[in-house]
Amino acid sequence: MSMLNKKMISICMGIFLCIWLFKAFAGVESPRTNKAKDISGSLTNSYDNPNSKFSIQYPKDWIYDDATLGVVVFSGKKDTPQYYSTIDIQTVKAKKYGGEYQNIKVIIDDIKQQVLKESPQTTFLNHGPIEIAMKNESKLKGEFLIFIYSYKGNIIEQWQVIIPRKDQSVFYTWAYTAPIDQYAHDLPIAKAMLASWLIY
Repeated sequence: MSMLNKKMISICMGIFLCIWLFKAFAGVESPRTNKAKDISGSLTNSYDNPNSKFSIQYPKDWIYDDATLGVVVFSGKKDTPQYYSTIDIQTVKAKKYGGEYQNIKVIIDDIKQQVLKESPQTTFLNHGPIEIAMKNESKLKGEFLIFIYSYKGNIIEQWQVIIPRKDQSVFYTWAYTAPIDQYAHDLPIAKAMLASWLIY
């Protein structure tokens, strides 16, 4: 399954795994907690998905594609540098509700297995806990993973976040990807979008 063939997206895992040109990223901490330029005011558009029970803010000059059930992909418009910078969110049923994954550890292990299959030289830069706000101002606890690998001779980096819904019926997978010359430039947008992400 491919979400956006026009953008070279390749789904390498049961949930989703976006493949892009990336630059190796130094000084890796949790991107959600790193200090960054405050661009939250530029996130003037809102996306709400009542079926998947989340909302998120995104820049006015970005677009989204949610034609694939349970998946939404945000990016800059075609013919702009940000066209290849994407935020992807997928909603995946938990195993007890008919899905494939029992917990976050199983998802993380599957991501690692799939990406190592694609690129045995993969470097996993960081992995740790992360929290996402809910509409009632409580927090959902999940995990993030940052890794670098190669795909058809290109260097790839991905920041992946996995969060369970409060009722444990689904997992949300969120990823930021961008081209080699765009990753650092658009990372503040990714951080601001993640900070605006509300699960309800």
